[in-house]
Amino acid sequence: MPGLVLDIIFEFLFRILVRLFRVIGATSWPIVRANITAANYTPAGYGCEVAKITYEFRLDGKSYTGMDAKPFLVERSAKDYVERHSPGSELLVRVKPGVPESSVVRNKDQWSLTKGLQLDN
Repeated sequence: MPGLVLDIIFEFLFRILVRLFRVIGATSWPIVRANITAANYTPAGYGCEVAKITYEFRLDGKSYTGMDAKPFLVERSAKDYVERHSPGSELLVRVKPGVPESSVVRNKDQWSLTKGLQLDN
């Protein structure tokens, strides 16, 4: 049993590190508004809980989609996250310049959305 717990924690930490590196690399990318198209939670049969948010945004007249997968150690936290991100609601995403297929959701940017951040687009 202790091995299983360590495996879950290792997977969670790995997912957090991958997410952290993506977010750090996107700090200077432009911010655009996106619409959430789906939000679901994948129960952990083995490993950590994962909440997935799928979103769509427009840039230069074209539509793009992205997906954010956020790991959780506690099932209730993952479910709460999904409930707060219902389809039809907005979120802010960072889009890689010249590669709009690459986008990242930063938690810090979402705080700006709740405070009424004004964007050019």
